[in-house]
Amino acid sequence: MRLRFDPAARAEYVAAVERYKAESLDHGREFAEEFRAAVNAVLAFPRSYAADAEGVRKRVLRNYPYALVYRLEEDMVEVLACAHTSRRPGYWKDRL
Repeated sequence: MRLRFDPAARAEYVAAVERYKAESLDHGREFAEEFRAAVNAVLAFPRSYAADAEGVRKRVLRNYPYALVYRLEEDMVEVLACAHTSRRPGYWKDRL
């Protein structure tokens, strides 16, 4: 399975890592590791997470208030957002 990040999703991920790094280098590193683990879980089992009516799926991170928002396109996982779970729900929908 291939992986593609929407450029805005990549920017959100980088911003979140930087925000946690500002608290401590360990927090930034831990967030990055957890996000990578979420990506790996989605690549291994992409249909494990429920799809909404538009085919969008979410994998919530365990220890951080973020979700990996993605959809499947044939043999590709397209990451649409690295979305904070309590800010502006659905803001990323224009990326569909």
